[in-house]
Parts: sequence; C-alpha cells; structure tokens
Amino acid sequence: MKRNILSPRPVAARKAQALLETARRNSIFDPGGVHYARIAYDLGLVYKATGRKALAREQFDLARRAASAQQASVMLAKIDAALASL
Repeated sequence: MKRNILSPRPVAARKAQALLETARRNSIFDPGGVHYARIAYDLGLVYKATGRKALAREQFDLARRAASAQQASVMLAKIDAALASL
C-alpha cells in the first residue's frame, strides 16, 4: 500500500484549528490582548496553509487590531508579512 506523505496534513490542520478555537473561547484571553492576537495569527496561518484565504485574511485582520492596540511591533511585522503573502 502506497501512502501519500501529505495525508496527515489535513488532520493536523483540523486539530490545530480546534485547539486554537478552544483557546480563543477561554475567557482568560482578552480580545484586545497580545495573546488573542497570537491565537488569531496562528489561526490565520492554519487557514492560509489549507488554502482558505478569506478566512486567513479575516484572522490576520483580527490579529492586527489586537496587536496594534498593544503596540506589539514584532507581532505587527509578522502579521503584515503574512497578509502580504496572501
């Protein structure tokens, strides 16, 4: 039986998305905070890797707003680079 080396990728993406969505629903993370920005950024990367560009852009925009509110310049640079590569 021949196995495709990329077959685990969709499973990993679904698991990562589920974990990040669970983290985002946690009330300890402020929607305007840097941790929330990181979660949204990571979700954007998952969506980008799976070809869902509209969802990726939405998450990167959420991440950008939160990172901008916290003046997280390094995070903003990463988000801008991810948005530019869409």
